[in-house]
Amino acid sequence: MINKEKESSHDYEEDFTIENQYISFRKYPFLVIDPFFGVEYALTKRISAVAKIDYMLNATNWSDDYINGPRFFIGIMFGR
Repeated sequence: MINKEKESSHDYEEDFTIENQYISFRKYPFLVIDPFFGVEYALTKRISAVAKIDYMLNATNWSDDYINGPRFFIGIMFGR
């Protein structure tokens, strides 16, 4: 995807970086509050299924382009 909005870079000049004509990103520090709920279910003695849901909240340096909201993770953990 190519971002053709040239004016957006002027709003954030102090933290807006342009790598080349197709890639640009913002780099700035912020504090995240991330409460979560997770469960683990033992499939065997050494293998567990894991599920986690969390909600990322930007506590400082709020920006309109910051994506917040719930995230859901599922996975398998291997142990000894």
